Amino acid sequence: MYTIVKCEGCTRIFAVSREQPYIICPKCGCSFRRDACTSYLDCEYRTVAVEIATRLDELIRGRSTPELTPEEMGMLRRDYQEFYQKCVEEHSVQKTEVLETDKKDEYGLFE
Repeated sequence: MYTIVKCEGCTRIFAVSREQPYIICPKCGCSFRRDACTSYLDCEYRTVAVEIATRLDELIRGRSTPELTPEEMGMLRRDYQEFYQKCVEEHSVQKTEVLETDKKDEYGLFE
């Protein structure tokens, strides 16, 4: 599991493992506790967390204040939840298809 956090020093947004109690910012080297920093979202997969963090960082860099509004936080969480649910459903369908294919090949039940 990964968390998207914001550096307290330079306001850079990046992804870290939830297992890390202490974080070092890859940009400025500032160190801080994960549970004491601004956390935006938890993601199951690292690649997804890194992509979201990169896009959020780019979005915030163009602003006068490096913060998300409460509405944007809600949208971010809703969009991620919908995205995650879609991935779970697609994975479940693929897994079921594989299981049925395996059964067909092994037992000849689905011919």
